[in-house]
Amino acid sequence: MNLLLEWVNGSEAAFGDRFPKYDPSGVVRYGLVNLVITVVGIGLTILGVTIGAKRAAKRDVVNVG
Repeated sequence: MNLLLEWVNGSEAAFGDRFPKYDPSGVVRYGLVNLVITVVGIGLTILGVTIGAKRAAKRDVVNVG
């Protein structure tokens, strides 16, 4: 709460003197890592659903004869 009140009163020292500089390529790398993690997660989810559906289909088969 104190940090918020100091900011409202015009203080800019809450996070140090200046905002740290960043390298734009770092942002691109961060985005690529997040994209890879997301794609792998979606792929594993689809794989799990597919394997589960195949196993369920095998259990539902009735042999007649």
